[in-house]
Amino acid sequence: MLGPDGKGAAIKATLEQQAELVAAAPDVYSVAAYTGRFGWVAVDVAEADGGEVAELLEEAWRRTAPKSVVKAFDTRD
Repeated sequence: MLGPDGKGAAIKATLEQQAELVAAAPDVYSVAAYTGRFGWVAVDVAEADGGEVAELLEEAWRRTAPKSVVKAFDTRD
C-alpha cells in the first residue's frame, strides 16, 4: 500500500523479515502502524533500495495470490 503522498508505503512481510529489515535499516524500515503485528513493514520510499523493495513486493504477492496465478506467472514465456 502506497501512502497518499507517495513518500511511504506498507508491505506485507513475515515477522522474521520485518525484524531483519528494521534491524538492518531502521532509517528505511519500521514496524507498520496497526498491521505491524502481522509482519507488515513501513517503508520510506525515498530511502529504500528499489531492488530490495521489488523483491519484498513479489514475495508479498506470492504469499497472497492464488497458487494457480503464481504458477501461471512462473511458467510464462
